[in-house]
Amino acid sequence: MTVSNSIADLLAELVSGPFALQQIYAAVPAEIRGRKPGPGKWSVNEIVLHVADTEIVYSDRVRRALSTERAEVAAFDQDVWASSMAYSALDAELAMDAFAALRRYNYALLKRQPAAAFGRTLIHSENGEMTLRKVVESMARHPKAHVAQIERTLQALRSQRPTRASERWSRDGNLAYSARDLPAEREPNPKW
Repeated sequence: MTVSNSIADLLAELVSGPFALQQIYAAVPAEIRGRKPGPGKWSVNEIVLHVADTEIVYSDRVRRALSTERAEVAAFDQDVWASSMAYSALDAELAMDAFAALRRYNYALLKRQPAAAFGRTLIHSENGEMTLRKVVESMARHPKAHVAQIERTLQALRSQRPTRASERWSRDGNLAYSARDLPAEREPNPKW
């Protein structure tokens, strides 16, 4: 495989991310999207908000790599972002739309770059030197990793049993709920 073909494959993977996330999100009943599977865990809505915010970070890194050789980029603490920006109170569907639009915009920018551009480097505050290609690989994998996290979250929610059938989730998602509120197991979509 030539370098340009592998970049084309990487960009094809990159562009598929929003579809996979939208598909699983649509399959989650709206009434449980805000429920947390346990203390310190994110709800499905919070996962979607994280993916959208991370795409903003990746967008900045792509542009820095393309414009400044060896640009310095900072790490961010995803849990601090989730709590300080009150992910649980934000609109996950709006975040999904923003993620999809920003991903399309990033794809349009990246597909125009010559293969040599993917060798440009950044200096990450925690991980050290990284190429634009590594950033794009991480971008491509990121939503798919969170599709798997959403699947695990749903499995955890299904496996929980309330101490009393009448218990329900509080607004912060920390109480048990009735198992009848959860969807039945679904076969994984082979298109993902």
